[in-house]
Amino acid sequence: MDLIAWSRATFGNTRTRLEQKQGELTTLMEEGYGQNLERIHGVTEEINELLHHEEIYWRQRSRSLWLKAGDKNTNFFHQRASQRRKKNNIMGLYDEEGVWHIDEDKIACIAEEYYKQLFTSSTSLNMDDVIVFVDRMVTEGMAHSLTRPYTEEEVKAALFQMHPSKSPGPDGMSPFFFQKFWHIVGHDVTVVVLSVLHSGRYLRKMNYTHIVLIPKKKDPEYITDFRPISLGNVVS
Repeated sequence: MDLIAWSRATFGNTRTRLEQKQGELTTLMEEGYGQNLERIHGVTEEINELLHHEEIYWRQRSRSLWLKAGDKNTNFFHQRASQRRKKNNIMGLYDEEGVWHIDEDKIACIAEEYYKQLFTSSTSLNMDDVIVFVDRMVTEGMAHSLTRPYTEEEVKAALFQMHPSKSPGPDGMSPFFFQKFWHIVGHDVTVVVLSVLHSGRYLRKMNYTHIVLIPKKKDPEYITDFRPISLGNVVS
């Protein structure tokens, strides 16, 4: 919550600050370019910096990862973000009886019941009875390689292979944060990850995720028209 408050205070009012600076620049220009030259240059740099921040923000919101910021593409990113929001917004769903529902709580109930049934087994399963009939494919050498201790280098390599701006989990921290400030947080992250891998135990909250429904077709109407994905925290 502290990070969210900081983000809102630092970046959330970019548009307001931009309008203020543009108004200040107009006033300085009207008063006279010569006597305000140094201040005009300073305000102009501040405006360019705010424009860059705004463009970066809307690029991240648009998820247009193929296009780099820097060419005044703010309007394009804004439109892309609006299109994504409209596409991903669930306006309504049909239930099992074919009744159309637009109430948010009812839509959530339809989704919850569907996935409860989908991921619940009606019979008990003894894995040992099944595995005995599976041919052994892992050699002793392969088993030795797979069971050797994890290293700090492997933890860092795995994290740095992640895309910097992929959607983060509940803590809101993207891979870019950890990659950029690895010299500060790297040791703590490594200790946590190795502790989980070697002990087989982890904090329950580390495994919390955002479950998001992604439409599989245009204008989805049934819960089966969506596929769920889990947005997990970078550390987990």
